[in-house]
Amino acid sequence: MQENEPSKKISILFLSLGIFGYCVIIFTYLKFKKFNNIYLKYLIPLSCYDLVSCCIALIPTKPHTTLCSIQALLAMLFTPMAPFWCVTISLLTYLWLVWQINQQTRNRIFHWAHLVMWLISITFMLSSLFGPTSPEQFEQYCFYPGVILKVLYGYYWFTITLCLFFCIWSIVTVSKWMKKLGRTSSESKQKAQNKNFLLFQLKTLSVPLVFVWCYLWPSIHRIYFWEKKKTPLWLEYMHTIFFGLTGFILCIIFVFFSSPVINKLKSICFKSHKNNLNRLNSNIGSDSDSDTSSFSEWNSNFSLSDDNDKKKKVHKNSIFTSEDSSDDSSGLFD
Repeated sequence: MQENEPSKKISILFLSLGIFGYCVIIFTYLKFKKFNNIYLKYLIPLSCYDLVSCCIALIPTKPHTTLCSIQALLAMLFTPMAPFWCVTISLLTYLWLVWQINQQTRNRIFHWAHLVMWLISITFMLSSLFGPTSPEQFEQYCFYPGVILKVLYGYYWFTITLCLFFCIWSIVTVSKWMKKLGRTSSESKQKAQNKNFLLFQLKTLSVPLVFVWCYLWPSIHRIYFWEKKKTPLWLEYMHTIFFGLTGFILCIIFVFFSSPVINKLKSICFKSHKNNLNRLNSNIGSDSDSDTSSFSEWNSNFSLSDDNDKKKKVHKNSIFTSEDSSDDSSGLFD
């Protein structure tokens, strides 16, 4: 434990939020399998590791314990995934916004990136088992750096730089498009459509920005600690806040803003309401016809409202749809 650490209450608060977020992500992945978009399939290994890390952080363990050793090996397996995941999202967002690549190409790149990510992570984990290990660093961080530590430094800085480059360049490109369309569009309707589409692109761009910002501070904290063995208080706070808050933010983005999951939750609530109403009708007896008719009217209104919402919402631009879509003009990771 370092002297300049954040207060225990702050750590527990943000770690609890992170545990809640990761549990919801894992539950969504396991429960709603037909709604597993390509985001969740890529995010699930990170969620499992971060969930374990948050739980271990809530229950401090002394070094040289079995639990600590397992966490150290998992760290070397999953630590490289976070920056590589950020680079993949940032790169595909850049290619989609700037180069307008189609959906088939996006999915092909994404699946190859998934394979490369696992190869890199397994390589780091196996390499950490060989070479000299610093006992002092093991005592402080419960970590097996081994001979691969300097390579990991370069890997982190390289991936962080790439993430920032792709995000910044995408923002610049989209901003130029918005200014250009604002000057050239003569029809107000066409201008509004172009503006809405570009605003959607900026919304899509917010996804890699969230990844970069959330994983940036834990990454800098790791590098700084490995080099200096001691970190300033402000960096400890940034690491504590975003290490725990990452799971909660990702949960909000990929679960609560995911229309398939929301529709599934609606159907579950609707089914529960229907069962309760049927039981009520059986108890009331003679009044069941009127209740059933009112329920049918509510059901039809519910379906009509959903149909209207689907018509108003452009699904081909949704970044949360399943990966089975074959429309080339669809969203970033259909």
